[in-house]
Amino acid sequence: MLRRKKLVVASLMVAAIVAASFGGCKGSRKTETSKKELAESPRLLVKAVQVKPHYLAKRLRYYGVVSGSREAIIYPEAMGKIEKILVSEGDYVKKDQVIALVDRSIPGLDYPPLKVKSPISGIVSFIYVKPGQSVAPQVPIASVVDTSTLEIRADAPQSDLPKLKPGLPVLIYWESDTFRAKLKSVSPAVDPIRKTGEIKVKLRKAPFKPGMLVKFDVVLEETQNALAVPLSAIVSEDGTHFVFVVENDVAHKRQVELGLEDDDLVEVKSGLNEGELVVVEGASGLSDGQPVEVTKW
Repeated sequence: MLRRKKLVVASLMVAAIVAASFGGCKGSRKTETSKKELAESPRLLVKAVQVKPHYLAKRLRYYGVVSGSREAIIYPEAMGKIEKILVSEGDYVKKDQVIALVDRSIPGLDYPPLKVKSPISGIVSFIYVKPGQSVAPQVPIASVVDTSTLEIRADAPQSDLPKLKPGLPVLIYWESDTFRAKLKSVSPAVDPIRKTGEIKVKLRKAPFKPGMLVKFDVVLEETQNALAVPLSAIVSEDGTHFVFVVENDVAHKRQVELGLEDDDLVEVKSGLNEGELVVVEGASGLSDGQPVEVTKW
């Protein structure tokens, strides 16, 4: 009886081993079959780019007005009529130079013309009156701008102000050119109505004139030669980021570590090498090992 039990147990063990052996072969064959099927599947058309170094920056964008570091709006000291304007818009004037004469005469009384002087040296930016026009101390006659040093003035939202500090790099865009400058100052207070603070950018020699509206970025962080790919190349799964690298017309899934984002580019800190070909259109429908046909950008 004992011998029969031993034989039964031995038979069951052999059967289990055989079953496990056949099951393992089945799983292995299934994996091999899936890889073979994937390799033999039709090539998917994708677009790809080479990984290259790029300048990337974390930036805040603003629009501001060019002005002189010193400006003066000039008013007459008394009522009268404009007798003569002695300057034209665009003229350079010195401090205390007479720019206009005001006739203060009234019937029965004759006064010498009132001399209206510029309180600063600079360029006459606007003339607001014409000869014969009546003026008073609250009526502006002209404005003068000291153009020896120019600056851009702009309003920044209060949420931006803690990030902004004097000395930060600034990129100024004008037509097809880009000019570098520095942030000159940041308002220590916030306008209670508009909830903004004024920022100023110091300008060097550049083709700017007072009154121009310009676009500029304040650079919070930058890197000159970062390996980067378009954001469309990134496939994210549960917080992990991947790209598909094409080698010999086959897409291989590779994990990457991301860094600085700038417009439609993102820095790849690890996982890619310069010159590798990365899928940027069609990545979401790919599987690791998928044959592809590449159209380069």
